[in-house]
Amino acid sequence: YCSLLARGKLKKIEKVLHIKEKNKQHIIKKLIYDSGDIIIFHSLWNIPGPWKIDVSTKNNYYFV
Repeated sequence: YCSLLARGKLKKIEKVLHIKEKNKQHIIKKLIYDSGDIIIFHSLWNIPGPWKIDVSTKNNYYFV
């Protein structure tokens, strides 16, 4: 979804946090695009529960 939401080409990925515990993982990455758009990618792997997408801009907040 990141490539659908951000403008331009992906320029850099920065690892902010990556914690592994047994079968679970908590990952946060910062994706920087050449347009100046920044996406914070936050994922929880192998953890029960529904998935969701939240998008915030300077003027709006969207969630699924």
